[in-house]
Amino acid sequence: MEIQECLSRLVEAIKACPELQAYNEARAELKKDPEKERRVQEYRAMNYRLQNSEDEVDLFTEADRLADEFRDVYHDSVMQDYLKAEAALCKVVQQIDAEVIGCLDFEPLAEDN
Repeated sequence: MEIQECLSRLVEAIKACPELQAYNEARAELKKDPEKERRVQEYRAMNYRLQNSEDEVDLFTEADRLADEFRDVYHDSVMQDYLKAEAALCKVVQQIDAEVIGCLDFEPLAEDN
């Protein structure tokens, strides 16, 4: 089987997976309320910056601060359903990535110290 054919089958499997279906449903529900959508996007952006910060930060303190600032996001079922569905879909994509990359024998990039 050629790579393109396998890739097409993978794409179809992803489109049919329950995680993508749940994500699409949660996203559609979230888009019904622009303010909730804005808050979720703001939360996602701040959470991303926190997780990818190169600065010396106390992650526990910053996570607590984020939780306080976005308490409404944590306690709203529409926003939580979206974030949970997004995380589940990301896990599917990460599994695919790990399987594909895991079978390759790439040399790691040598880091200069």
